Amino acid sequence: MNDNASRPAVHLHVAGERFDTGSGGVHHHVDPSTGTVDAHIPLAGPGEIDRAVNAADAAFASWRSTPPEEKRRLLMR
Repeated sequence: MNDNASRPAVHLHVAGERFDTGSGGVHHHVDPSTGTVDAHIPLAGPGEIDRAVNAADAAFASWRSTPPEEKRRLLMR
């Protein structure tokens, strides 16, 4: 887990769900100023990637018809 209290935990987000781990393993982020690991980043594997692509494909028709002003509001949020 993350030992640095000032750095929030990193999660994997796929199709509206949050995961603490991914099937692609973990990237150990090293703070270059100290040389110590300061974050553990879950990596997506093939299953999570397929799921994300399918969710994006399913959402495309709705997003395509969304007015530009609404897209801007959603992206800025």
